[in-house]
Amino acid sequence: MVHITINLASEKFQFSVEEPTASAIKELLVEFLKYYNKNGNNKNQLFSDYLKLLQIKVDRLKTDSNNGSYKSHNQRILQKFLNLIERDLHKTHKVTDYSEKLGITTRKLTLVCRQIHKKSPKSIIDQRLVSESKRLLKYTTHPIKEISAQLGFADPYQFSKYFKKHVKVSPAYFRVDLK
Repeated sequence: MVHITINLASEKFQFSVEEPTASAIKELLVEFLKYYNKNGNNKNQLFSDYLKLLQIKVDRLKTDSNNGSYKSHNQRILQKFLNLIERDLHKTHKVTDYSEKLGITTRKLTLVCRQIHKKSPKSIIDQRLVSESKRLLKYTTHPIKEISAQLGFADPYQFSKYFKKHVKVSPAYFRVDLK
């Protein structure tokens, strides 16, 4: 168990979380500081985007700490699934891989996700993958080939096809359109 205190403006958040979640928040903050210091032009937008991500994580953690030991078995499964996505998104995008790591069937994982999140496990993975893709395209100068490898795609073509399916524009166009 890790104890975290975050001061944001006039609010102070304190909570205790399991190690994978604490690591995910720490990584988010470290990445934010790295890009914030590097990007002079988009600092306000970058700060706003990261603050939204952090708020989502903090809200999730506040809900978890309020529920404490009263969390249902399904809520614990979903939280473990979300933690696995944060940890392994660059390795795998397959629902079966996550369900195997959780020690449950894909059917059970689908039922849990639909019950609590009102989404399929695949759409949760896709949403996170698209969000991370956009972030890397927007705030880094890494070539698309490198981003595609970093996100676990076999090749840039596969990444471009995936990105275009979900965002309706190619990664290159998305990046150029931002300038």
